[in-house]
Amino acid sequence: MTLESITLEEAIKLFDFPRLLGQYEDADITVAIGRFGPYVLHQSKFCSLKSTDDPATITVERAIELIDAKRSEAANRTIKSLPNVPMYLY
Repeated sequence: MTLESITLEEAIKLFDFPRLLGQYEDADITVAIGRFGPYVLHQSKFCSLKSTDDPATITVERAIELIDAKRSEAANRTIKSLPNVPMYLY
């Protein structure tokens, strides 16, 4: 959005953020719109919304899916593979 293209109705809707969605694992889940786009915040971790997700209508169930997907992606990430290093150097 730019200042020249935003309508009054769109600007008023932006005052609804950040919006509390609910609780997950005894911590709040909020949705907000930031510098890099809409995101879900849970336990100080940011999860970007997909282009198909609307921050104004996202449900807590969908937010939990995004949180769990990001955790799974981080857990399965390979930091570095060292195929030519002898085992005794580990």
